[in-house]
Amino acid sequence: MVRMLWLFKVAASLVALGYASYCDVKTREVDDAVWILLGAAGLILTVIEVVTRWPVDLYIYIVGVATGFLLGLALYYVFRFGGADAKAFWALGLMFPVLPRIPVMAGRALPIFILTIFNNSIACSLLAVVENLARNVVWRVRYGWIFKGYEGGLLKRALLVLVARRVTIEEALRNRFLVSVEAVDPDGRRRVSLFSTPLGDIREIDFEDASQRLPPGVEGSLWVEAPQPFILYLLLGLLVSIFWGDIFLTLILSMVKG
Repeated sequence: MVRMLWLFKVAASLVALGYASYCDVKTREVDDAVWILLGAAGLILTVIEVVTRWPVDLYIYIVGVATGFLLGLALYYVFRFGGADAKAFWALGLMFPVLPRIPVMAGRALPIFILTIFNNSIACSLLAVVENLARNVVWRVRYGWIFKGYEGGLLKRALLVLVARRVTIEEALRNRFLVSVEAVDPDGRRRVSLFSTPLGDIREIDFEDASQRLPPGVEGSLWVEAPQPFILYLLLGLLVSIFWGDIFLTLILSMVKG
């Protein structure tokens, strides 16, 4: 029975996250119905799991659900992720509050399983950093410069090539998911914001409207960020969690033992 419940949980989550990932990649929006259905399924299956396995440590289940809820709040209000990302963790907190008893993973995982899913999702999202760095290296090789017009110090420049990319105005206009991190001051100087867009809350931007994504008065090229489809990384993180375990935890334990 426990194995069957686990398979139902995994199947429901992969279907929901697979569909949500497609929507996130295409539009950066996901219908709330996805999370309502996934959360409801998670609640029902987890209640059945608790009843089937009773007596269980109910406290750890409550902590797991609460952790998923708090992670969603932190992503939305502190780290300014999208609403879909927060709701996804609320739903997955109901679906996977604790470490499954089915031994399918090769590595180690945390008892509060939603934390392992979170860790792996963050690890997978670092692919965006690698992409930014690669694109900036290509720009530097192609044009022979990259920081032209930017007066930041060495540390800020190092961070800039990781969190943003330099593109031509034409490319920024073609790709609706590129948002400027530059603004033009009244004196004509260009100012770069490393961890936010000077154009306002990126979650409120209409990506179809170039005037909301790009500042007036910028010519030639500019620094932009590419809002990521985090649900796709969440899907990858869930798969890694199921078949491998917690990437960070496994690495830490390996280093400690080594």
